[in-house]
This record gives sequence, structure tokens and C-alpha cells, in this order.
Amino acid sequence: MDLFANHLKADPICMSKHGHLGPLLASNSLDVTMPMQNSHYLETSSRLVKVPSWRSLPCKGIDTPSALHRRTKYQFSKETNLVRLLCGQVDALVPKVPYIEIHREWANGTRVADICLGAFRQQPPINKLLRQLARLSFFDQAILARTASSPIRPTSIANSYFLPLSKVEESLQRLLRAKLVSIGESGLVQASEWQNDIPIEIHMVEAKLEDWQYAVHQAASYRPYGDAAWVAMPLHYSNHAGLHEKCFDQGVGLILVKGDGSFTLAIEPAPPDPSRHHQKIQTAIRLLRRFVLDSENASPVFSPAFR
Repeated sequence: MDLFANHLKADPICMSKHGHLGPLLASNSLDVTMPMQNSHYLETSSRLVKVPSWRSLPCKGIDTPSALHRRTKYQFSKETNLVRLLCGQVDALVPKVPYIEIHREWANGTRVADICLGAFRQQPPINKLLRQLARLSFFDQAILARTASSPIRPTSIANSYFLPLSKVEESLQRLLRAKLVSIGESGLVQASEWQNDIPIEIHMVEAKLEDWQYAVHQAASYRPYGDAAWVAMPLHYSNHAGLHEKCFDQGVGLILVKGDGSFTLAIEPAPPDPSRHHQKIQTAIRLLRRFVLDSENASPVFSPAFR
């Protein structure tokens, strides 16, 4: 191997083609005692010389241009493994919560979050009222979400969704028959006691191995649908200034994941937008509805199409 290093220093053609190898070998900064399994041949002025591949040489204190990429692929192999490991630890985002529901591939509008976490005060009971909730169409769920925060007039619901008042009143009649809402003497509509069983916190997580810009863009679009949106990246992105700045600007939290699935919180997410509270309630209703449908104690229910 010493002969090979001397040849690189002496041969100008070899140095011109592989100038990044010659100085490293000459400075003895490379450990070249390993077998050269990934190799190619370099044509010099005198003979063919077998040159170790750049990717196969382990460097001491030197990061190759693709070092982060190779380290990520070695730790997690693919994004689904990162999501799977994170699902086992993500409940640490909401400590001291009695009951948690974790779902993968959760749709939010036209985008899909890798992980959706719903934190409940207690495990919801499977009763007649929640069974009625599970039978609602998406349209009725949207109308019901407007009644959960505070009493509201039907005209305000119609104006917020740009709908005819007749359509809103038809939906409210269905909700009234299901005992999911009540109408007071002043005409205000208010949700019934089912709202005590919805999640108290909702977290969305977007996990990526490398494409951090797209991950932040995706996570920012989840903010209206929950209390917090997070980006999960491998731990070696801890010193990536661009990632940290982008997360802070978009109000997105940053999770740095280790190879065993444990993580650290590098950036806290911004608080939710109060003007989008009804979208969060829609997500809470969907989580509660999903719990009822997935429960072993729940009988099969029919969910009609969008009305």
C-alpha cells in the first residue's frame, strides 16, 4: 500500500484524476488496511492501478460529502422504519395523560401526516351517544364542530361555510335527533355532553430522513388540524442551521430521533391559531369516531356518503 501511495504522489496523471486521494494517503490520514471490495481501475501513464472506491475508505476525522446520507440509511434504512420507531416513543410528547391514541397515515385535508396523536382525559366510553357520532357523514361532522366551542346561531354556521341556511338546518335536525346538539330558547345551538370525550391535545408529526424542506412545508400545513405540528429528523441534523430556522419561522416543532427511536425536542412548536379552532375540533371528532369504530365493543355502524 505504501507503493501505491508513492505512485499517486509521483504520477501527475493519477494526481490530476484523483487529487482528493493523493494528499490523504500521503498524510497517512486514511486507514487503508481494510480489503478493497468496492474498487475501480485507474489508467495511468505506466499501468493500471487498482484504486479503492471513495465510499469504501473509512476516514479518520474526515466527513465525505455523502457521509450524512450513508449514516441515515445505515440507522433507519427507510422512512417507514423511522416512523415505526417513533410511534413507540411519541407518547412522551404528552406526559401524564391517562389515554392516548396513535394513528399512522392520518389525512388532513389533501395531505397525510405520518403520525397523529390524540390525548384523552380518559378512555372514551362506548355508549349510545358516541355510536350516533360514529354514524355521521363528513358534512354533519363539520357542522357539529362549529357547535362544540360555544353556542352559535345556524346563520353564523351557514355564513362561515358559505352554505345555504336550509342545508345547515337539515344537518342540525339530524344532529338534534341523534341528541348530539341542543337548541336553546334563543335559537342558539350547543353541543351535548359528547364533547367531554374528545381529545384534549392533538399532535401531528411529519418524519423525513433527508428532505427537511419538504418536511417543514408539510408539517406547517397540519397546524390548523391540531395543537402542535412537528418535524422528525435523524439526530445528526442537530447542527443544521437551515432546518432550525425554517422550523422556527413556520411555527413547527423539531424532533431529533436517535437510532433506537428515542428522541430529543430541539424546538417547541408555536401555539395553535384560535381562528382555526373548528378545524381542530373536526380532527377531534374524527379521532373519537375512529375510536368507536375500532373498538371491539362497538357494533358495526354505517357512515353515509358526503351529503
